[in-house]
Amino acid sequence: AARGRGNFSSLKGTTLYPDFTRAVFGYKASFDMAIFGDGAWFQDATFGDDAMFAGATFGNATGFTGTTFGDDAWFAGATFGKLAGFSVAKFRGSAAFVDATFGEFAGFDGATFGKHAGFESATFGGTANFADAVFIGTASFRASSESREKRRFSHVRFNGAEFRSSCSFENREFSAAASFAHATFQDLVAFHGCTFHQGISFF
Repeated sequence: AARGRGNFSSLKGTTLYPDFTRAVFGYKASFDMAIFGDGAWFQDATFGDDAMFAGATFGNATGFTGTTFGDDAWFAGATFGKLAGFSVAKFRGSAAFVDATFGEFAGFDGATFGKHAGFESATFGGTANFADAVFIGTASFRASSESREKRRFSHVRFNGAEFRSSCSFENREFSAAASFAHATFQDLVAFHGCTFHQGISFF
């Protein structure tokens, strides 16, 4: 496995097609504002503290399956293509996906979130799968009330998810395909300002 640390954001304007499968990064690996082509692979990679992907643009297939992140993972303002895979990823500290934009499918099934999971005003264009995810710390999916695009959950699944601390879904609009079946909430949940379709499941 490759080992290293570095500032890859210096390649701004260059389209990257990396395969960092099982790579090990030290402190502060920066891909801020990077542009990735179709196929950016970080499966089973390990990041130290401060994995920086703020404002990055990803192509139609992005894989972070099984990836481990240290204290902070920054994807704020990032844009993902058709498929963004974070299945069984481990976020030990805070995961910031604030204002991120996801395409047809965002897979966080089986992922573990540590101190905080921040998806405030994130846009999900298609299916968002958080089935069996574990939120150890706080979680926020609240949206700005003025933008329907940022409010809408068209196909979101939290089946079997476990929320161990407080979480917020304020101002979100849930469709018929939304499901919290068998989810566990161990603390307060904020649904203020939400719109629920009759078909939503809390079985």
